[in-house]
Amino acid sequence: MSKIALLLAAYNSYKFLKTQIDSILNQGDVQVDLFISDDISTYQILKIIHYFCDKHKNVRYIKHLSVGGLAKNFYLLINQIDTKKFNYISLVDQDNVWPDYKLSRAIEQLQQKKAHAYSSDINAVDEKEKFLKIIKRSQPQKNWIIFLKHWARGAVFS
Repeated sequence: MSKIALLLAAYNSYKFLKTQIDSILNQGDVQVDLFISDDISTYQILKIIHYFCDKHKNVRYIKHLSVGGLAKNFYLLINQIDTKKFNYISLVDQDNVWPDYKLSRAIEQLQQKKAHAYSSDINAVDEKEKFLKIIKRSQPQKNWIIFLKHWARGAVFS
């Protein structure tokens, strides 16, 4: 079974964070370790993070002072984990809900295509989870462009 480090950069996303973390922990056919970094959000966010850390051994809070933005938050996270312990790394957006097959399908695609990065399409929904549209993010990329765009959130890397 593949072991994946999921790096979640959070900032004031309490409306969606619990649902997002639940969807991560319900992933099938993979072993996940979730690392959460919060960029000085409200107390509500910290309560949610600590709830999951207390309940699950595979959820860890990376405490720090404010880092000042999403990219810096992901950079901090990737530098706080031992990447050699994992087969894959995934950058996690703070307000997504994943189907239980998201990561296993990503790994399947990485292996089939002998690729080093994967990004799936996004099913955009409103606050009541009503479907709005599909945002295309699954097309092949060149020259590691995936790292330079916002597409990397939710992506999986080997």
